[in-house]
Amino acid sequence: MALDQPMVSLIVGIGLLLQACVIGAFLVFVRRYQGIRCFLLGTIGLGMGFLIQALLPSSSLIATTASYIVLLSGLFGLSSGILRFIGAKNSARIYGFSWLIVASLLSVSAWRWAAPSLILSLAMLIGSLGMAYTAIRVLFQRTIPYQSASRLLAIALGLKIAMVVAGLSYVWYRQVWPSVASLQLGYSVLILLLSLLWTGGFGVMITQRLQCDLSALASIDALTGLANRRAINDYLEQAMAKWRRNQQGFAIIMLDIDSFKQINDRYGHQAGDSVLRHIGLVLSEQVRINDLIGRWGGEEFLLIVDAATVQQASFLAERLRQAIQNQPTVWCEQAIQHTVSIGIAVCGWHGFNETQLLTAADLALYEAKETGKNRWVVYERRMLNQLEANLALNNEDLVLDVDSSIYA
Repeated sequence: MALDQPMVSLIVGIGLLLQACVIGAFLVFVRRYQGIRCFLLGTIGLGMGFLIQALLPSSSLIATTASYIVLLSGLFGLSSGILRFIGAKNSARIYGFSWLIVASLLSVSAWRWAAPSLILSLAMLIGSLGMAYTAIRVLFQRTIPYQSASRLLAIALGLKIAMVVAGLSYVWYRQVWPSVASLQLGYSVLILLLSLLWTGGFGVMITQRLQCDLSALASIDALTGLANRRAINDYLEQAMAKWRRNQQGFAIIMLDIDSFKQINDRYGHQAGDSVLRHIGLVLSEQVRINDLIGRWGGEEFLLIVDAATVQQASFLAERLRQAIQNQPTVWCEQAIQHTVSIGIAVCGWHGFNETQLLTAADLALYEAKETGKNRWVVYERRMLNQLEANLALNNEDLVLDVDSSIYA
């Protein structure tokens, strides 16, 4: 059996439809990601375009026109899906409309007024220009967490562009126009090889994004949407590493909602959950984007903020206290008033590792609760001495990792 152009188109079409099955499997399990559906339709469109070339007579103007409309529309679907997946929705829309108009005009009208080989070359060039735009957007999209996979996809698109442009440049320079069948054969083989890279790169992008999302879910408190205890500990380790490298100071601010049990008893646990979410939002509005806010547990929140001195941390703590006091939670048309007690510990002043800082902030928070609530307290050495004395009085053994030489 001869491996002629119709046979190659048939093989390419079947191969693309099989790749569409792989993308369809992703769509079944990961439906929330935008762009997968467009990429799937684009792959199917490419496959159907090659099947039309293989099954219908190449001498038919209707068959040729239909195949190139479907092929260029398939390329649009691929590019649009990639752009939507990386978040460039507006570019995908404008790009799509422009490409469909060009594809339709090229496929329907140009065949009557130009040589078929020239028209095929122009179609290849238009498709390559569209892919070039997509490759550039993907390559320079630095905000996505799956940059390594996106680079693989951009390289695949770049290879197609380079091969098509190099081939067409050679043809135009030598003024030797190959037959339409030869151009179709070469382009079909090129699409088959590079489509494997497109599908593989896009699949890796989906997988890496899913891994990033699952990792983020494992670090987020389900009720408030803030960082959970695990994420706080990881961030605290990173902050300590920065402090050891370049003495970049930071502070820990630990908050506890005053009389939270009474709120639950009076309004119900759903109201208590609403209070936790509302306070999380208030805290988010008061701090900078680089500061971390997390739910430490129960009705406690913990902030790791860019504050190098006690004065800076105290100023922020007072602002947080006032904001929470002045913005009650609205629950079932009722305003639930709430206040917080706050403990403050500054790295380098009240501790030199994670355990020391957390212990100092917790002791300061305990002091704030015991001395009236709705206030903030900075850690002092006497708090640790008092705790140790109470433990000794009760014959309890507890080792506290807080340096005796730090802030008193």
